[in-house]
Amino acid sequence: MEMRKGLVSVIILTKDNLEYTKMCLNSIFEQTSLVKTPFEVIVVDNASKDGTQDYLKGLSDAKKIKVMFNKENVGFPEGNNQGASIAEGEFICLLNNDTIVTKDWLSNLLRVLRSEDKLAAVGPYCNHSSGEQMVPQCPPYQDDKTLQEMALKFSGPMKNVNFLVFFCTLIKRSVWDEIGGLDEDFSPGNYEDNLFCYRVIERGYFLKVVSHFIWHWGSISWKGQNQDPVKYKAYLELLGKNQKIFMQKIGKYKTIGLCMIVGDAESPETLKRCLDSVVDYVDEINIVFNYKWFPKQCRLKKLRKIAGMYTYKMSDALPANGYKYIKWTNFSDMRNESLKMNNCDYTLILDDDDVMITPQGPRDVILKNPEADYFKCKVHSLNEKGGEEIIMQTRLFKNKKEYRYQKLCHEDIVLSMKDANAERCMTNIEISHLGYDSIKTVMKKNKRNLKLLNEEIKSGKADQLTYFHLISSKIILNEYKPKDVQLKELGKIMDLINYTLDHFKLLDTDPLTTKLWVTAGVICMFCSQTVAAKSWLHKAFDKNSNPEAAVNLASLYIKEKNIDKAIEILTAIDNLDSFPISNMALNAKEIEFQMLYQLGDCYVFKKEFEKAEKYYKEALFVKKDLLIADRLCKVLRALNRHSEAALITVNLVNTFPGYWEGWKNLALEEIKANRYRTAKLFLEEVNKYKPNDKDILFNISMVDKILRKEK
Repeated sequence: MEMRKGLVSVIILTKDNLEYTKMCLNSIFEQTSLVKTPFEVIVVDNASKDGTQDYLKGLSDAKKIKVMFNKENVGFPEGNNQGASIAEGEFICLLNNDTIVTKDWLSNLLRVLRSEDKLAAVGPYCNHSSGEQMVPQCPPYQDDKTLQEMALKFSGPMKNVNFLVFFCTLIKRSVWDEIGGLDEDFSPGNYEDNLFCYRVIERGYFLKVVSHFIWHWGSISWKGQNQDPVKYKAYLELLGKNQKIFMQKIGKYKTIGLCMIVGDAESPETLKRCLDSVVDYVDEINIVFNYKWFPKQCRLKKLRKIAGMYTYKMSDALPANGYKYIKWTNFSDMRNESLKMNNCDYTLILDDDDVMITPQGPRDVILKNPEADYFKCKVHSLNEKGGEEIIMQTRLFKNKKEYRYQKLCHEDIVLSMKDANAERCMTNIEISHLGYDSIKTVMKKNKRNLKLLNEEIKSGKADQLTYFHLISSKIILNEYKPKDVQLKELGKIMDLINYTLDHFKLLDTDPLTTKLWVTAGVICMFCSQTVAAKSWLHKAFDKNSNPEAAVNLASLYIKEKNIDKAIEILTAIDNLDSFPISNMALNAKEIEFQMLYQLGDCYVFKKEFEKAEKYYKEALFVKKDLLIADRLCKVLRALNRHSEAALITVNLVNTFPGYWEGWKNLALEEIKANRYRTAKLFLEEVNKYKPNDKDILFNISMVDKILRKEK
């Protein structure tokens, strides 16, 4: 095909999802100027069956697009190569059909791409992507007008990158031809863009993210698979297989051995869930099964049966030494036994109640950071109160004999790595840890931990973390004691906090120091020692901008009606780009929720209802909460936006039928509007939950009188 200078060939693949395709194409025709940027649209359809083909044929007949129809789904790499084979442009733009482009998108991308000879390809920012093109915490899509406003707000800085996600990528045709298009070994898709970008940089070119924003719904062609367990498992297998192909093609494949310890009383289903999430991304599985008092082969048989389901995937098919069954001693001993079994380049550590959220993450970070010895991962864990905490833990590291776990409880491998001057890398690898699933589990685990921690202290090997974990376990167990006993125990815990801070000479910048300050502050709050609580919490907030300290401090100032001080503190953490996550657990979602609704409360107190509305809505975006939704409704009524308040209330009472205040508010609105029949229905709902409320009974009788008069 002869190339036309200056022309951009926009190539779009479709596989059903007609409504998304329509939005995408309409946005191209509306937001792209043929005068500024001559372009053609080529659509390659991969055997759609939902009316997409008829729609595309109509556009083709109208000479708006070129279209190719495949009899089967040939996948992303081959489909784009087909489109490129009939493209006439000097530039090729690969665009997903689940995108909505914004004003001047193509001219902005093209202007940058033309600016430098060695610039091979460019892409925009968006709301849904991996890598450096994603803008976090974008509000949901509403309409075209708000999207154009978002495009102005969320267009990040122009920057060089090593990788572009091909949801919207403008490429010089000369570079496309030099690389040879997309590698079809990756069909139906995933990692073909990684290899293309790698080859581009390998040849001395570079890539850029342009300061422009478009909307990306995100993996629409794959999303249906998430709702079908069989299809989703096949998708994960494909992702793992293609990641391996990519690493092998560039000659940088590193093997990863999974190492686990599993008690013989653990649930086989829990172990299966864990292995399902990671099996396609590791080369070896090593499990130390253990028993507490004496071996029980019947238990082991069930767990081994689950492990055996995955052996066909392994490079060594889980050889005879791929598992052990030994008596439990302590956490470090068990972990180290599993490390001895690993024959791979790297070690991945999981508990049996873990799930890998980003299973492709380990190989990706190893490729990008070959010099790193160990990698900190984000572990999302349920805490004893059912909330989710995030903590950075070392779960991936190079397989070296000198790297071994220490400590009887809350085992730590980083101590041996520091001795070896190992290099650390912080990552976005995410793991979900079930943690505490019941009060019984909370009590059992913390009693066990308390025993091991006291043993460690007696051995003379305890450090500051030993004492911190001792403090944490004592606080958790103390919550289930009578209040008078709690207060006595909290005094002893405060002594432990002071001892830890003084004895180990902790630096103010140490995350452990901040955590201990916050813990002391919260204890003082519980004991109604406000002055002492403020002193501890201000240390953590003033020195380290700790968000947990901030929300607790704000609650104290709100209680004292010092609203301006509370706003000052909350606004300071609201302006942080992100909450700092360290080896100290942080319930980031709950803290963000508290921060936002506290700001809402503050502005209600100041009668600045528009600001209160803003923060209550943001809080509800973080977490659905009946109490805050009720406060939002009150604010809307204060702003005379009764219909909006009523709509929210209707949704709430349908979700929470026991929300009697909602029924009451709806009834009062109906009475104001002289709609007495519906008012009576709502009042009767209130009466179900508040049967002896005098006001409700009075309103019901009043409405009954009015209805009788109407008759």
